[in-house]
Amino acid sequence: MAHGAILGSAQTALPRPEQAVAAGRPLGKGVALLALDGERLKRETLSSVVQLCRQITHRMDILMISPPKEPLQALGKFLQALESAGIDYRLTSTEGDLEEETLRYVQRRRQISVVLIGSDRERTDKMDETFGRLREMGYPVGVLMS
Repeated sequence: MAHGAILGSAQTALPRPEQAVAAGRPLGKGVALLALDGERLKRETLSSVVQLCRQITHRMDILMISPPKEPLQALGKFLQALESAGIDYRLTSTEGDLEEETLRYVQRRRQISVVLIGSDRERTDKMDETFGRLREMGYPVGVLMS
């Protein structure tokens, strides 16, 4: 797998746990981080994540950056789907910049083994720089686009 692969909502470019090693650990033994831009959250992005998680890990940290002011029905259904699939998750929300908050999160939580970014924004130089830094730190990075 090419680190930093871009994933479409129907694509899966992440390897199976037995094939992948990130930061010296098999992916299936670590925690997947899903960083979401709460201002641009789309149901299509969330629906593809459950299937991906089943393939790579049974534990997920969800980092909701700039969460929407109103409760999101799509997020509630997504969390229910994770529970039904037997995927343990921890939901954290914060205000700030998607790229900066994602980097801070992985620096604080060393159990992360793969990073998934859910955003429908156009790629920017800042995103590419962040993905490069994450790859240098040993994380496979996937971008989920709807």
